[in-house]
Amino acid sequence: MAYKGITQVGNTCVLASVAGAVNNALDRQVWALRDLEAAWQGTCSLPLEQINFSNVQPIAAKPVATELRLTQYVDTHTTISSADYLARIDRCIDGGGVAILSFEVWKNAPLPPVLVGWHMLSLFSRNGAMYEAWDTIGRFHTVSAQQLTSAFPYGQGHELHMHDHHDMLLVERLTP
Repeated sequence: MAYKGITQVGNTCVLASVAGAVNNALDRQVWALRDLEAAWQGTCSLPLEQINFSNVQPIAAKPVATELRLTQYVDTHTTISSADYLARIDRCIDGGGVAILSFEVWKNAPLPPVLVGWHMLSLFSRNGAMYEAWDTIGRFHTVSAQQLTSAFPYGQGHELHMHDHHDMLLVERLTP
């Protein structure tokens, strides 16, 4: 499958990731970025900077409820192992879905490293332990399972780090 990612405009990484994943899992356009943003703003009174998987998930899922399941996995009281984390990602991708993973963005220079934000990557394909991912800034990445459970360079002195807990939204087809 050729992934047709949506590029974020401003602070719309979560919206672009979710809209692109829904569209790609169904191989048709369900959401344009501006339409999902308008639906979110019409439902939620929070500022755009506070959007997250849990408050956009029900909005994005509503028009596709008979075709897709959108499930957020976030470690709260019980931490899942990295092996279970990767197994959930693999099942989703192998079934034609998209796994959107949330990462912390760390700036490494000047030292000490500092947390500067969060960013998503949408994993849509894999070959063993190597994953193809769409980045809503408009580029593709190939990342390893080891990188997904630790950290990897992101450019311009930044690294993407797995959160201190697993946080992902799985967009899965209900029928293959």
